[in-house]
Amino acid sequence: MPDAPGDRAPPSSRDIIKSQVDLGAGLFLIGLALLGVYGSLGLRFGQLTSVGPALMPRSVAVLIGVFGIGLVIASFLSVGPRLERWHLRGPIFVLGAVVLFALTIRGSTLSLAGLTVKIPQLGLVVAGPLAVIVSSMADRDTRPLEVLIFTAILTAVCIGVFRFLLRLPIPILPLGY
Repeated sequence: MPDAPGDRAPPSSRDIIKSQVDLGAGLFLIGLALLGVYGSLGLRFGQLTSVGPALMPRSVAVLIGVFGIGLVIASFLSVGPRLERWHLRGPIFVLGAVVLFALTIRGSTLSLAGLTVKIPQLGLVVAGPLAVIVSSMADRDTRPLEVLIFTAILTAVCIGVFRFLLRLPIPILPLGY
């Protein structure tokens, strides 16, 4: 019996699909695996003694696909929750933050319908916090003070790990340091 007028009854053991969440997650993982395999088709696979550039991504994609198949099978065998209503706010802000970071970390040029826009290089010290703040808008319950504290700590850790421990050539400051 539903708890509130808008709720749906939980799935019963008589339903064909007993766990809609497992089915959705499994299908998503299978799609992700197919995308990974397709993306690595043009690369040489190699062997264990002579590893090619496709070995790791294709192996991970196959493992993701196996887990997806397992979730699909589990969705028919064990009772689980139904899928809830989807909101676009989360995916839009998270994807937007990733795109914004990619465009601003090293700078880029966009050409759309004859209009060219040059985005300056902002470096990790600006692009990182900008991405965290935009992605935090995905949830209405975020608190600005918590986001600012998390942003400062995450930026410091990223600079320490990527620039100094791994010695990657990631620009830190907008001027390209």
